[in-house]
Amino acid sequence: MADEAKAPAAPATDAKDAKDPKDAKDPKGAKDAKDSKDPKAKVKGAPAKKGGPLFLILGLVGGLVVIVGASLAIIYMVVLPKAKSAEASAKKKPEKAVEAAMGPMFQLKDMVINSADKDEIHYIKVGLAFEVASEKEVEELGARDAVLRDLMITEFGKCTVAELNTPEGRQRIRDVIKAKMSEKMKDIAVRNLYFTEFVGQ
Repeated sequence: MADEAKAPAAPATDAKDAKDPKDAKDPKGAKDAKDSKDPKAKVKGAPAKKGGPLFLILGLVGGLVVIVGASLAIIYMVVLPKAKSAEASAKKKPEKAVEAAMGPMFQLKDMVINSADKDEIHYIKVGLAFEVASEKEVEELGARDAVLRDLMITEFGKCTVAELNTPEGRQRIRDVIKAKMSEKMKDIAVRNLYFTEFVGQ
């Protein structure tokens, strides 16, 4: 019995040398362990990385669209109204030039003349302005005031109130008076004749 008690114990197996038979037979496990150390390995649930040339191109195109849209809006709201106002101003300049070129005026005021109406008495109250070439001609017309008034009474007295109440009738009497004045006053050139007052009753 003493010999049995002294029997040497079996040598302990080193833990490092112990190999699990599953590890030896399972090369997949070793591959998984190797893959787990790969920094490019995908982690489950991690968000995908954004970026790349496609996103850059889309960003540039979007920015360009915004810039073009803003430029068109500025042109439509600022540049076009200014261009239209400048064009309107340019159209008004010739009218001002014509007004500035108007000659001196001789005025014949407060003339009351009986019309040619026969059913009952009607009268016409008129004021006229004669445009001439010079101040000297204005003085000449002033000196012939009586002749002018007689001419107005004669010519307006041939018209009815209904005729003179139309633009055509007033234009006709203008033409008649200018023609008669050129016959009687050849030294005075009447450029235009304007109504400054007209009442027909």
